[in-house]
Amino acid sequence: MNKTGIIYIIKCKDKSIKDCYIGSTTNLKNRIMHQKYCCNNPNSNRGHLKLYQFMRDNGGFINFEHKILEDEIEFNNRKELNKIERYYIEEFKSSLNIDIPSRTVKEYRKENREKIKEYYKIRNQTEKRKEYSKMYNKQYREKNKDKNMISKNYLDIKKENNFLGDFRAMPAQVGDIAGIKWVSVFPENKSWPTVIGTILLNSAENGKLLAVLDGTYITKVRTAAAAAVATEKLANKDSEVASFVGCGGQTMLHVEAIDYVMPNLSRFVFYDKNK
Repeated sequence: MNKTGIIYIIKCKDKSIKDCYIGSTTNLKNRIMHQKYCCNNPNSNRGHLKLYQFMRDNGGFINFEHKILEDEIEFNNRKELNKIERYYIEEFKSSLNIDIPSRTVKEYRKENREKIKEYYKIRNQTEKRKEYSKMYNKQYREKNKDKNMISKNYLDIKKENNFLGDFRAMPAQVGDIAGIKWVSVFPENKSWPTVIGTILLNSAENGKLLAVLDGTYITKVRTAAAAAVATEKLANKDSEVASFVGCGGQTMLHVEAIDYVMPNLSRFVFYDKNK
């Protein structure tokens, strides 16, 4: 028994927006209800699709309209309806359609040649990075035989089941020196810094205390230095603007470190929810 289908178009009510979507269905009323749900629920299974993202960015579902292009189309199987849908997609050059019905693998490869090349380029780069990582780890282990470090340990602090903050112990040993960084992180601090640290250094030969250091400042310098190394390797070398979210005690050291490795920076932008 033959079925009957409908080809429809979705367009924005704002006539200056030319983007459109072509679809096919056997029940337009149900399709519209489903599309409305997907548009209004971005976390749904299909809510992330280009069509619904575009709708949300341009006034929401209410700002779009469905129009029937062809109805009462008799077809025996879905492929027949897909071919007609494809005709309209190509005719209207619909920019919001991701999948092209009845498109062959050969056609897809031809139309997406550059994307496929980029995919394999990224995959090859990823494989090379894995090889470099293995080689680096092997060299690192050979070079650091006299070094010893265990995982960071956390001590959560609670009062009446409310989380106040935590302490973190980070011990390590390098040659004949052993040490530990003891850091507290209390996010709600007002009169004191959120992060406060102390570093103890001891002899790894007899345990004698050698030094007590200000871990707060050293932590800030180390964190900023790590960010600068990552920025130097990963950021666009021609970047002129650097943006920072959060203006706590760490920020200015980040500015100094990143400015040092990015000589073309001419502007710094800051945002903080409390300032």
